[in-house]
Amino acid sequence: MNYYNFTELYISEVFQGIQGEGSTTGMPCVFIRVSGCDFECTWCDTEYAQRRGNGKLRSRQHIREEVAAVTHNAYIGIPAVLTGGNPCMYGDCMGKLIQKLLRTRPVILETQGSQWQDWVNTCSHIVIAPKLQSSGMLPHTQESLPQFLNSVRQHPSVELKFVLPHDNPWAELATLDPDVWRTRLRPGSTITFQPIALPDMRTDELLTAYRAFQDIIYAGPLYAELQPDYNIRILPQLHRLVWGTQRGV
Repeated sequence: MNYYNFTELYISEVFQGIQGEGSTTGMPCVFIRVSGCDFECTWCDTEYAQRRGNGKLRSRQHIREEVAAVTHNAYIGIPAVLTGGNPCMYGDCMGKLIQKLLRTRPVILETQGSQWQDWVNTCSHIVIAPKLQSSGMLPHTQESLPQFLNSVRQHPSVELKFVLPHDNPWAELATLDPDVWRTRLRPGSTITFQPIALPDMRTDELLTAYRAFQDIIYAGPLYAELQPDYNIRILPQLHRLVWGTQRGV
């Protein structure tokens, strides 16, 4: 399944907000969420963006106008976050949009690393969130992630974000063959550990889960191995704590 030949992009939403995940948590951003994904994760928190048809077909110019509108033209320079769905389902049209966006702002890509596009390395920061056993997508990750990581190895700003069960994160991570990622991720890169935030979890449950999660991550022997070579982050989903499952924030 791919949408590589489209001359326009299916867009779910464009909005300004605070980054709620990963190493740029807390940063004001403008989010461009595409519709369409090659994965169907069991715990996906953006199911409305999985199907291409749930979005609206937009030209690159229209998308740039939406970005200007939601930022009131006053926030030139704040990063644009390409998220989804999976932005890497789109080819040249996405690459040309990125070229235009880079004239006024950094561009952050969020993807699971399942589809390669030549424009990926033009992004300012690349966040790869591999989907593991609990997502139901592990076989696809094992197959596609090595090539993706090989292709971004020389990029100066790459982040690997693992979204894991709060009560047994290391067992979940162990389902991914270490040769798939540990031999391919360049030292000095960022590794973020984040607990899964299920849609029905209350704020107090999310905080309790995060406290347990960070204790388990710290205690894991793999943490001690990774810490000297990588920038480790242990983070919750900030937007879930502040806004719950509300969209467009």
